[in-house]
Amino acid sequence: MALEKASKNRPAVAHMAEAARSRWSKLAAGDAYKSDGPASAEQMAYAALLDIGMKAGLVAMVVCFALYVSGILPAHVPLETLPRYWSMSVHDYLEATKAPTGWDWTRLVDKGDYLNLLPVAFLATLTIVCYARILPMLAARRERIYAAIVIAEIAVLLLAVSGYLAGGH
Repeated sequence: MALEKASKNRPAVAHMAEAARSRWSKLAAGDAYKSDGPASAEQMAYAALLDIGMKAGLVAMVVCFALYVSGILPAHVPLETLPRYWSMSVHDYLEATKAPTGWDWTRLVDKGDYLNLLPVAFLATLTIVCYARILPMLAARRERIYAAIVIAEIAVLLLAVSGYLAGGH
């Protein structure tokens, strides 16, 4: 009985799988992005994702800042003590506040002042996400040169984000 039922459902499952493959193919090819003007499908896809990410980042910045200034989350450097540090050099500030350098700030995202850096980091990496979005579109259209440029852009941005190129600290 179960075998009979499974064989009856096979065409429906195959149809669903084909529909899913078709949707992914259309997404990768960028068929969902059409323009009335001179913008390409890749530009439209990049812009659509950037628009969503920018709005999400802006909302996150407002929320994180509100958590910080309201005191809901404690700060690593209390807001009321900040004026004391304004005239210090960076070296003196880091020493006086025991503030982290590089990516070490990520260990302090439970503090209101460092939580504010999370949406900034998100917005800074959004370009990488947008480039990654258009890469399959370029591959589907066999745009090898543009795909290579996008891969190089992603590699350079990831290298910059990694901190390997940072001097000083």
